[in-house]
Amino acid sequence: MFLAPAAMFAMFYFLSQYIQNVMGYSPLKAGFAFLPFSICIIISAGIVSNLANRIDPRYIAGVGTLMASAALYGFSRLSVPDSGQDVLNAAAQGQFLGADVSYWTQILPFVCLMALGMGAVFVPLTLTAVHHVRAEDSGVGSGVLNTMQQVGGALGLAVLSTVGSHFTNDHIDKIAPTIERGLSSLDPGTTSALMDRFGVSTPDALVGALAYVGSFPTGATHAFLVGVFLMLAGSAIVWLFLDVKHEELATDAPEQGVHVG
Repeated sequence: MFLAPAAMFAMFYFLSQYIQNVMGYSPLKAGFAFLPFSICIIISAGIVSNLANRIDPRYIAGVGTLMASAALYGFSRLSVPDSGQDVLNAAAQGQFLGADVSYWTQILPFVCLMALGMGAVFVPLTLTAVHHVRAEDSGVGSGVLNTMQQVGGALGLAVLSTVGSHFTNDHIDKIAPTIERGLSSLDPGTTSALMDRFGVSTPDALVGALAYVGSFPTGATHAFLVGVFLMLAGSAIVWLFLDVKHEELATDAPEQGVHVG
C-alpha cells in the first residue's frame, strides 16, 4: 500500500494538467473527465468484495496492479506534436497541442482500467492489513494502513514530479531557441495577442511560457512511464510476499466486523 498510491496519486496530478493545459479542457470539464474513475472503482470494489472470500488476495491484488500498470503505460504513450515550430504554429492559430487527442479512445479507457485495477488492489490489501489484528487494535492497524497510503502518495508525487521536471526542462532547452526565432518573424499584433493569452508582459516571458506548454507532455509521459515501474514493483511484492489465504480472511470478517469501503 506504499508503491501503488505513489503511482496513482501522481497519475491524477499529471493527467489533470495534461487534460487542461495540453488538450484545452476547462477545470470543470476536466473534473467531469475524471468521474468515470469514481464509478469504475466503486464497481471494482463491489465485485472484489464478493470475490475476496473465494480467491486469495495475492491473485486479486496481483492482477489489479498489473491492470494499473497497463493503464499507466497507456498514458505514457500519449503523443502530441511538440517541436518548437509546432508549438508556435498552434499558439498562433489559437489551438492547443493536444487538440487531436481523443478523450474517448486515448484517455477514458485507461482511466477506467486504472480504477478497476486499483479497486482490485485496495480491497484485498485492506483486509490483509487488519488480518488477525485484535478488535481493539483494528483502529491502529487501519491508521497505519492509511498513513502508508498518504506517505506513499506524497513521496511518489515528489519522485515523479522530479522526473517530469527533468524531462520538461530538457525539452525546453531544445525548443526554446526555435520558438524565439519564430516569434521574431511574427507581426507585433499576433505577438501582443499571444502575450495577453498567456498572461505575460515581455516576449522573453512568452518564449518561456510557450516552451513550457510544448515541453510538459514530454515530462508527463516520462513520469507516467516511471509510474509503470513503481506499480510493477508493487505487483512483484504482492505476488512474492502476500501469502494470506482467502479462507483466513473469511473467518476474520464476521469476527471483527472489518468495514472496507
